[in-house]
Amino acid sequence: MKWWLFLFLLPLVSGAAIDTAITTAALDEQSAQITSQYVIVSEGVEPLVVQLPSDVQHVTADMDGTTRECKLENNTALCGSTKADKHVFTISYTTRSALAALEERTLFRFNERLPFKTSEHTFILKLPVGTIIPKEEGKDADFFLTPKPSEVLSDGQRIIITWNTLDTTDIAVSAVVLSLQQNNVPVIIAVLVAAIVGGGATWYWLKHRKPTPKLIKRKANAKVKQPDTLSTVQPLVPQFVEHEQKVVQLLTKAPNQEIWQKQLLSETQFSKAKLSRIIRNLEERGVITKTIYGNTNKIGLKK
Repeated sequence: MKWWLFLFLLPLVSGAAIDTAITTAALDEQSAQITSQYVIVSEGVEPLVVQLPSDVQHVTADMDGTTRECKLENNTALCGSTKADKHVFTISYTTRSALAALEERTLFRFNERLPFKTSEHTFILKLPVGTIIPKEEGKDADFFLTPKPSEVLSDGQRIIITWNTLDTTDIAVSAVVLSLQQNNVPVIIAVLVAAIVGGGATWYWLKHRKPTPKLIKRKANAKVKQPDTLSTVQPLVPQFVEHEQKVVQLLTKAPNQEIWQKQLLSETQFSKAKLSRIIRNLEERGVITKTIYGNTNKIGLKK
């Protein structure tokens, strides 16, 4: 049997499966940094083979916290094998072939053949700062995203697009995006003009305003006003989204600001893939810590 036919049949006959998988693509102007993490449940020794884009020359990988050497051959990474156990395998690489120019826009297109069949797969696309999803009159808001995404959010700096897929061995996503960096001169001019006009108006108002007892009374009231609980929580996570807010509030109320991931799963009612994605994003931004205890994790607010 030829090697390529073996690789094609491998996910169908394997004694291993992926419980949850998360692939993150972080874009810059010329390349995409890809990181895939698979939670693998294996019944025995199974070869670990990962398909790669054609231009990838180097990968970094680890399994269960230990560096794993991968041999690159015919657009695949041969990363040893599994054993009868539950493993967390991570592989990272950079590719340029996933990006193509479309006049003033950029096309991101990525195909991933998973090493084993996956129960839940999450693909996260992080656009560069200053890059948006274009909009055209008469076209749906998701016209430039294929397939239709599960979520389109923002962390306050960049747009994050998420696709969730169940029971699959192949992933294919694409997005057409538009950078605003090249067209920022008119925006800067408009901002400067607005700042000058606004500054002049503010100066005039401050110079000619007349103090009133009402204003003095409000100022006195402001001194005795006590901050509520929510206002003390907000600064912990700058620019978080609604679902992240829910996780942070649960951690804030927990003893020692720590909670088991399984308990978070129960209280938030999120899917395992969605909660893992939220935890990963908060951990990358330095908001929380994750400590592994056997088959589960303890999540805590970073102090």
